[in-house]
Amino acid sequence: MEGFDKEILATRSADGRHVTTLEEFSYTTKAGEVIIVPAGTQSDGASTPRIFWRFLPPFGPYWLPALLHDFLYQKGLFPQPKCDQIFKEAMLFNKVNSLKAWVIYTGVRIGGWVAYGNYRKKEKQK
Repeated sequence: MEGFDKEILATRSADGRHVTTLEEFSYTTKAGEVIIVPAGTQSDGASTPRIFWRFLPPFGPYWLPALLHDFLYQKGLFPQPKCDQIFKEAMLFNKVNSLKAWVIYTGVRIGGWVAYGNYRKKEKQK
C-alpha cells in the first residue's frame, strides 16, 4: 500500500528550526519500494529560502515528505532525480496542492544538486 505508515511523528528540536525524529517511519512508493527512515534522522523541513517562507514555510503539509527527502539525500539511496521524484510523489500522496508541490519539486530540481553533492562528499570522507 502506497504512502506513509504514520501521519504524526514524534520529533524533538533544540532550536525550533531543525528536528530529529524520535521514531522510525516508512514510505511505500507507487512502485512498491519501502523506504524506512530510522529514528534519529535530522531535517530542517522544506529548505525554502527565507524570502519565500510567507508562502512556503519550512513546516507545512509537505514536511513529512521533506523529511523523507532529506533522508534520501543524506543516505544517497538513489540518484538525485529519483529522490526528487519520490519527494514529489510523497507530497501529492499527502494531498499537498499540486501547484505548490510542483513549485517545491522544481526548486529542488534546480538547486538540490548542491545539497545532494555535499552529502555525497561527506559520505566519501567517512
